[in-house]
Amino acid sequence: MAATAREDGATGEERGQRGCEHYDRGCLLKAPCCDKLYTCRLCHDNNEDHQLDRFKVKEVQCINCEKIQHAQQTCEECSTLFGEYYCDICHLFDKDKKQYHCENCGICRIGPKEDFFHCLKCNLCLAMNLQGRHKCI
Repeated sequence: MAATAREDGATGEERGQRGCEHYDRGCLLKAPCCDKLYTCRLCHDNNEDHQLDRFKVKEVQCINCEKIQHAQQTCEECSTLFGEYYCDICHLFDKDKKQYHCENCGICRIGPKEDFFHCLKCNLCLAMNLQGRHKCI
């Protein structure tokens, strides 16, 4: 079932929801492809016949006050925190898992960042203990 905003006027907290099975977040993403509201791209993709490009997300809806607004970390209306971690490139909102955005990979990774390096030849992030000791593919 899609995790979308409801018509009954109940706020996210009143419904006992904060996010979905994939992410802990205080907002819904407004899918630019279909203008529907979903908790995350995975929930969207499981319920639609097309995929959500998270990089194109521009708007979110607060689960508490239901204000639709520019994607950001905190609600401009009621100050609800949409995610302890927020990436304004990937539009990833979640609890803090020491995530970081890797510019070379183009996505967010679970960190902490100082424990990983990006191998330009392999084009992926690897544990620091492998730096200079891994076989590039």
